[in-house]
Amino acid sequence: MKFGLHQPIGYLVLGLIFTLLGCDSSGGSQGTTNTEEITANFSSSTTYYILAEGYAGATGAYNLKVELAAVDFDAIIQPNPTSGIPGGTVSLAVTLQNIGGMTASNVTATLSTTDAEVIIQDGTAAFGSILAGGNAVNTTDPLVFRIASSHVNNQPVSLSMTVTASGGGSWVFPVSVPVPFADLDLVNLSLSDPGGNNNGFPDPGESVSLGFGVTNSGASTATGPISVAVSIEAGSTVSGATLLPTGSTVCSAGNLAVGGTAACPARTLTIPAGAANGQTIILNFAFTDAAAHTWSERRTLVVGGAVFASILPVLDPIGDNGAYNCDLRDVQASVDATNILRIRTIFATPCNLTGIHDVYMYDGTRMITLTLEGNAKNIWTNASGTWELTPNPTSFTITPLSGTTLDVTYTIPLADIPNLVITGNSVMMFAAVILSWSEADYNDYAPDSPGGSMPWVTFAW
Repeated sequence: MKFGLHQPIGYLVLGLIFTLLGCDSSGGSQGTTNTEEITANFSSSTTYYILAEGYAGATGAYNLKVELAAVDFDAIIQPNPTSGIPGGTVSLAVTLQNIGGMTASNVTATLSTTDAEVIIQDGTAAFGSILAGGNAVNTTDPLVFRIASSHVNNQPVSLSMTVTASGGGSWVFPVSVPVPFADLDLVNLSLSDPGGNNNGFPDPGESVSLGFGVTNSGASTATGPISVAVSIEAGSTVSGATLLPTGSTVCSAGNLAVGGTAACPARTLTIPAGAANGQTIILNFAFTDAAAHTWSERRTLVVGGAVFASILPVLDPIGDNGAYNCDLRDVQASVDATNILRIRTIFATPCNLTGIHDVYMYDGTRMITLTLEGNAKNIWTNASGTWELTPNPTSFTITPLSGTTLDVTYTIPLADIPNLVITGNSVMMFAAVILSWSEADYNDYAPDSPGGSMPWVTFAW
């Protein structure tokens, strides 16, 4: 119930305190306007008192208005079962509570959805009348929907429940029911070419070995056997490449638990001698479980090695390197089909690697540096709140570590980058060099940063 206290126009309102005594209210109301309002809950056959106090000269006659608060609803929605399955049916037990001040009549709840994989079977439930402060449950009239058997993406289904009552008004409550399912993903893709030039890339005329596995990153067990078929897609720009063995092979004879991983039989990919560097081979990996559910992934191999792209909006200026002879000009990066990150810093003129070279990386929370210092590789992190060394993964390399060069390449698999949480396919980075820590600031940044601030840019792959 709402109480309003109003001072007619003509009185000077300097202050007003309005309080209900002996009831459960939202608290007193006070201010310097000529109208104050509070909401309270009352019990029948009980006496209540209204206290209106003026202060600082706020005296005079006041008008009191008492009215019932409008109908309002809260809802508790309980799906049965609590998690759905593809092709399964879910019923909703709904408890509606009238949190308003008047009786709600002809209360109904109606289900709707824009989810194409939800089929509503009984979308309306009647609750009758619900007293103020009371509740009602659709025990004998559940809301029912079915989940399409094609819903195998490990995502919840979404619906809306709209509540209406006589006298107008509607209240919409979201409904989300998880549908746990397996999710098979390609992992640990590797490429080796010991019979070729052994550079880890597919080159013209080579036969390379593709190692890989499968992991279940879903929310339920994948029923075995788990098989895979690998094919070369027609969109590849290399013509005549072959892949053996053909057909489907088994990665796991048994079930694959949530978080489980299994190695798959390797494939041999032969690149024709007539292929050109820069051409592509697109591989499709199709994983299948015992129920013939299929999960597919594509990876693109580039003939001849990594393809770098500049991460800078513009090339770094020439001659802004101060006392250090290493003048940063460009920063380029690449992530290949095996998820190996390569970062290349390029100098305007040959650089003698006597100073300190840092590539900063940032995930939005923590930073690391891939560091070349004293002709040795290191990784620093601020994960603990202060900068400190972290162990180098054996897969992390810097080439070259010493001497005079026009560029330096930092190589590390994405999965081995320590202390960062990389989600999706991007990370922020920049490069900086300094002759020694006796300098006041880095001698050069890329991107350029004359003021010395961290010039982050996002590299996406």
